[in-house]
Amino acid sequence: MSEPSYRIGICVGGNSRAMNHLEHDLRYDRANEFLEVACKLWGSWEERALVLDKENGIFADPSKVNYVHHVGQWFKSRGPLTVPRSPQGRPVII
Repeated sequence: MSEPSYRIGICVGGNSRAMNHLEHDLRYDRANEFLEVACKLWGSWEERALVLDKENGIFADPSKVNYVHHVGQWFKSRGPLTVPRSPQGRPVII
């Protein structure tokens, strides 16, 4: 049986119930930064960071789980992601 795969669709259109819509270019700027932060967070867990050693009480190798320290116009995150990476590393972005 194959591993599950994940994908994400990104829509920046103005079809929402928000009262104040951002201008077209600002919506794309915000979406680009969102993807930048998401990719940093998905990459914050290196391969084989998850140890799962119950006998020694080790969940993950801290040297393979990294902070992202992102501060941008729209988003701020120190990371790392609060869950381990998927087998694919990150979802497919559509």
